[in-house]
Amino acid sequence: MPRASLELTHLKIDSPKERWKMYFVLSVSPSFQPDHTALLVLPDYPMLFTRKTNNKWSFVPEGEGADGLMAFCDEVDLGSYRRFGMWIYHGRDSARSAGEILSGIASTLGSVASVAPLGISSAVSWALIPSAATGGIGAALQALEDRDLGFINMDERFGEEFSQPGVVNRRQTCSSGLVTLDWKWVVS
Repeated sequence: MPRASLELTHLKIDSPKERWKMYFVLSVSPSFQPDHTALLVLPDYPMLFTRKTNNKWSFVPEGEGADGLMAFCDEVDLGSYRRFGMWIYHGRDSARSAGEILSGIASTLGSVASVAPLGISSAVSWALIPSAATGGIGAALQALEDRDLGFINMDERFGEEFSQPGVVNRRQTCSSGLVTLDWKWVVS
Protein backbone atom coordinates (compact mmCIF):
# COMPACT_ATOMS: atom_id res chain seq x y z
CA MET A 1 0.00 0.00 0.00
CA PRO A 2 1.53 3.37 -0.98
CA ARG A 3 2.24 6.04 1.61
CA ALA A 4 1.47 9.67 0.72
CA SER A 5 2.75 12.80 2.46
CA LEU A 6 0.96 16.13 2.03
CA GLU A 7 3.45 19.02 1.91
CA LEU A 8 2.65 22.71 1.50
CA THR A 9 5.07 24.26 -1.00
CA HIS A 10 4.09 27.85 -1.94
CA LEU A 11 1.64 30.54 -0.84
CA LYS A 12 0.69 33.78 -2.58
CA ILE A 13 -1.60 36.44 -1.10
CA ASP A 14 -3.44 38.65 -3.61
CA SER A 15 -4.06 41.71 -1.48
CA PRO A 16 -2.46 45.15 -1.12
CA LYS A 17 -2.06 44.53 2.64
CA GLU A 18 1.55 43.69 3.44
CA ARG A 19 1.57 42.52 7.05
CA TRP A 20 0.04 39.16 7.84
CA LYS A 21 0.16 36.63 10.68
CA MET A 22 -0.94 33.50 8.83
CA TYR A 23 -1.90 30.04 10.02
CA PHE A 24 -3.78 27.12 8.55
CA VAL A 25 -6.43 24.78 9.94
CA LEU A 26 -6.41 21.43 8.14
CA SER A 27 -9.22 18.89 8.39
CA VAL A 28 -8.50 15.30 7.42
CA SER A 29 -10.48 12.07 7.28
CA PRO A 30 -7.77 9.88 8.85
CA SER A 31 -7.34 6.15 8.30
CA PHE A 32 -6.46 5.66 11.97
CA GLN A 33 -10.02 6.67 13.02
CA PRO A 34 -12.27 6.68 9.93
CA ASP A 35 -15.42 7.64 11.88
CA HIS A 36 -13.77 10.92 12.95
CA THR A 37 -12.39 14.07 11.40
CA ALA A 38 -8.97 15.21 12.55
CA LEU A 39 -8.16 18.93 12.78
CA LEU A 40 -4.67 20.34 13.08
CA VAL A 41 -3.17 23.84 13.06
CA LEU A 42 -0.02 24.73 11.10
CA PRO A 43 2.53 26.10 11.95
CA ASP A 44 3.05 26.17 15.73
CA TYR A 45 2.90 29.99 15.74
CA PRO A 46 1.44 32.23 13.02
CA MET A 47 3.85 33.07 10.18
CA LEU A 48 4.68 36.75 9.94
CA PHE A 49 4.58 38.24 6.44
CA THR A 50 6.07 41.70 5.96
CA ARG A 51 6.59 44.02 3.00
CA LYS A 52 9.86 42.20 2.22
CA THR A 53 8.05 38.95 1.37
CA ASN A 54 5.94 40.67 -1.31
CA ASN A 55 2.99 38.52 -0.12
CA LYS A 56 4.67 35.35 -1.42
CA TRP A 57 6.24 32.53 0.51
CA SER A 58 7.98 29.27 -0.31
CA PHE A 59 7.82 26.55 2.34
CA VAL A 60 10.61 24.70 0.52
CA PRO A 61 14.12 25.72 1.58
CA GLU A 62 16.68 26.21 -1.17
CA GLY A 63 18.87 23.22 -1.96
CA GLU A 64 18.68 19.76 -3.41
CA GLY A 65 16.22 17.36 -1.79
CA ALA A 66 14.47 20.01 0.35
CA ASP A 67 10.90 19.34 1.41
CA GLY A 68 7.89 21.58 1.98
CA LEU A 69 5.96 22.02 5.23
CA MET A 70 4.78 18.48 6.00
CA ALA A 71 1.16 18.51 7.09
CA PHE A 72 0.01 14.91 6.84
CA CYS A 73 1.32 11.44 6.05
CA ASP A 74 -0.61 8.17 5.85
CA GLU A 75 -1.02 4.97 3.88
CA VAL A 76 -3.56 5.29 1.08
CA ASP A 77 -5.61 2.74 -0.81
CA LEU A 78 -5.44 3.21 -4.57
CA GLY A 79 -8.83 4.30 -5.85
CA SER A 80 -9.90 5.60 -2.44
CA TYR A 81 -11.28 9.08 -1.85
CA ARG A 82 -10.18 11.11 1.16
CA ARG A 83 -11.48 14.46 2.35
CA PHE A 84 -9.02 17.26 3.11
CA GLY A 85 -9.97 20.87 3.71
CA MET A 86 -7.90 23.88 4.66
CA TRP A 87 -9.01 27.18 6.16
CA ILE A 88 -6.53 30.03 5.98
CA TYR A 89 -6.47 32.64 8.75
CA HIS A 90 -4.82 35.91 9.64
CA GLY A 91 -4.21 35.79 13.38
CA ARG A 92 -4.95 38.87 15.43
CA ASP A 93 -2.65 37.63 18.22
CA SER A 94 0.84 36.59 17.07
CA ALA A 95 1.70 35.09 20.46
CA ARG A 96 -1.13 32.52 20.39
CA SER A 97 0.19 29.01 19.71
CA ALA A 98 -1.30 26.26 17.57
CA GLY A 99 -2.18 24.40 20.76
CA GLU A 100 -4.24 27.33 22.05
CA ILE A 101 -6.04 27.69 18.71
CA LEU A 102 -6.71 23.96 18.54
CA SER A 103 -7.95 23.84 22.14
CA GLY A 104 -10.40 26.64 21.34
CA ILE A 105 -11.73 24.79 18.31
CA ALA A 106 -11.90 21.48 20.16
CA SER A 107 -13.75 22.89 23.16
CA THR A 108 -16.33 24.57 20.90
CA LEU A 109 -16.91 21.19 19.21
CA GLY A 110 -17.02 19.27 22.49
CA SER A 111 -13.75 17.46 21.83
CA VAL A 112 -10.23 17.56 23.23
CA ALA A 113 -6.87 18.01 21.55
CA SER A 114 -4.99 14.73 21.42
CA VAL A 115 -1.75 13.32 20.07
CA ALA A 116 -1.79 11.83 16.57
CA PRO A 117 -0.25 8.40 15.99
CA LEU A 118 3.47 8.50 15.15
CA GLY A 119 4.25 9.06 11.48
CA ILE A 120 0.94 10.70 10.64
CA SER A 121 1.95 14.34 10.86
CA SER A 122 4.63 16.76 11.89
CA ALA A 123 2.09 18.45 14.14
CA VAL A 124 1.93 17.23 17.73
CA SER A 125 -1.71 17.95 18.57
CA TRP A 126 -4.90 17.13 16.75
CA ALA A 127 -8.53 17.56 17.66
CA LEU A 128 -10.41 14.40 16.79
CA ILE A 129 -14.12 15.01 16.39
CA PRO A 130 -16.88 12.60 15.40
CA SER A 131 -17.67 12.88 11.68
CA ALA A 132 -21.25 13.75 12.59
CA ALA A 133 -19.99 16.97 14.23
CA THR A 134 -18.04 18.25 11.20
CA GLY A 135 -20.85 20.66 10.35
CA GLY A 136 -19.85 22.64 13.44
CA ILE A 137 -16.27 23.29 12.29
CA GLY A 138 -17.24 26.59 10.64
CA ALA A 139 -18.86 27.90 13.82
CA ALA A 140 -15.87 26.78 15.89
CA LEU A 141 -13.52 28.62 13.54
CA GLN A 142 -15.66 31.78 13.69
CA ALA A 143 -15.35 31.70 17.47
CA LEU A 144 -11.58 32.27 17.07
CA GLU A 145 -12.29 35.89 16.05
CA ASP A 146 -9.38 35.86 13.58
CA ARG A 147 -9.72 37.00 9.98
CA ASP A 148 -10.92 34.20 7.71
CA LEU A 149 -9.04 34.41 4.39
CA GLY A 150 -10.87 31.51 2.76
CA PHE A 151 -11.19 27.77 2.34
CA ILE A 152 -9.32 25.42 0.01
CA ASN A 153 -10.77 22.06 -0.96
CA MET A 154 -7.91 19.56 -1.06
CA ASP A 155 -9.99 16.39 -1.41
CA GLU A 156 -8.08 13.69 -3.24
CA ARG A 157 -8.95 10.55 -5.15
CA PHE A 158 -5.82 8.44 -4.96
CA GLY A 159 -5.67 7.20 -8.55
CA GLU A 160 -2.98 5.64 -10.74
CA GLU A 161 -0.58 8.58 -10.29
CA PHE A 162 -0.18 7.39 -6.68
CA SER A 163 0.77 3.81 -7.61
CA GLN A 164 4.49 4.58 -8.10
CA PRO A 165 6.90 6.60 -5.95
CA GLY A 166 7.01 10.23 -7.05
CA VAL A 167 5.45 13.66 -6.62
CA VAL A 168 1.93 14.83 -7.51
CA ASN A 169 1.58 18.64 -7.55
CA ARG A 170 -1.64 20.55 -6.86
CA ARG A 171 -2.68 24.25 -6.79
CA GLN A 172 -5.87 26.08 -5.89
CA THR A 173 -7.02 29.60 -5.14
CA CYS A 174 -9.09 29.79 -1.95
CA SER A 175 -12.79 30.62 -1.84
CA SER A 176 -12.19 34.34 -1.17
CA GLY A 177 -9.74 34.68 -4.06
CA LEU A 178 -7.16 36.18 -1.69
CA VAL A 179 -4.78 33.24 -1.36
CA THR A 180 -3.32 30.74 -3.82
CA LEU A 181 -1.76 27.64 -2.30
CA ASP A 182 0.50 25.06 -3.94
CA TRP A 183 0.98 21.67 -2.33
CA LYS A 184 2.37 18.31 -3.30
CA TRP A 185 1.79 14.70 -2.49
CA VAL A 186 5.02 12.77 -2.07
CA VAL A 187 4.35 9.09 -2.74
CA SER A 188 6.67 6.44 -1.33
